[in-house]
Amino acid sequence: RDDAAIKKVVLIAPQVWSEEKNSKGYQKSYNKPLAPLLTGAQRLVDAGKGDTQLTPVDFIYCPDTSASTEAFVAYYTPDPRMDTPTLVTQIAKPVLVFAGSEDQVVAGLIEKMESIEKPNVSFEVIDGADHFFLDLYAEELADMTVEFVEAE
Repeated sequence: RDDAAIKKVVLIAPQVWSEEKNSKGYQKSYNKPLAPLLTGAQRLVDAGKGDTQLTPVDFIYCPDTSASTEAFVAYYTPDPRMDTPTLVTQIAKPVLVFAGSEDQVVAGLIEKMESIEKPNVSFEVIDGADHFFLDLYAEELADMTVEFVEAE
């Protein structure tokens, strides 16, 4: 939400998302398709049983855990709002997005951000940084952030 108190936005290695990658990732991680589980959970939510626990269920990064049907549906239902490059195009304030060239956690961020052409959106790739921007990469990120925040 827009707020007058927010003057600029800085995002560090933000999330990217795609329905296809989400489904394939679930299949790869848990050796089962996501679609039937999501359909079943959605039926329970639609029937007013969102607090029903799925046990055992493979959820996010936890195999054989439990989760409410509502949580399962909320996390796995296709939603382009989970994709930061989609969202930054809707922000009116100046935005600076950072990515690390060696980031293996947020795969595809660089490619998606490079296709955005909006004057208020800036994108910086810190060469050699991974997802955590350790050591000198953090200093470079901090220096660039200060420049961005202090610029008129």
